[in-house]
Amino acid sequence: MLVRGPIMRATVHAVDAADFTAFRPLFGPLMAAGLRANCWPDADPLSLAYAVTYLLPVVQVPPRGIWGKSAQATWASAESWLGVPVPPVQPPRSAAGRLVLRYLAAFGPATVADAQTWSGLTRLREITDRLGLRVFRGPDGAELLDLPDIPLPGEEARS
Repeated sequence: MLVRGPIMRATVHAVDAADFTAFRPLFGPLMAAGLRANCWPDADPLSLAYAVTYLLPVVQVPPRGIWGKSAQATWASAESWLGVPVPPVQPPRSAAGRLVLRYLAAFGPATVADAQTWSGLTRLREITDRLGLRVFRGPDGAELLDLPDIPLPGEEARS
């Protein structure tokens, strides 16, 4: 699987340990490539420290993210926080399939291009073709994919 920039939005996503250890390796090459694209001879130390989060599997830990409050981001290695090893950069192909299914659960129906834009990963058509997804056609004729077991809306919502 190829990766390309820009990097998947650097937003905070809440996932459990199993998802983190499955999905983080998908983005390792992407994040490293994004970091290599920068030059930093005059960068401030805090920015360089933050850059480490692109190279190592880390998680933001409390107290950052408490509803209605803000605080300095605090990081820990994923392995120390989760108590499980994070696999090497080359993930099993099934991790990309799980990521696509999670994307469609949140944003489906969607095109393969939509999922690629969201994640920054490429060649997802190879993945979606094996997932047994439901296929629709959008108003513009674009192929839209969705989970096979999601209930369809009533006829009144489709017209």
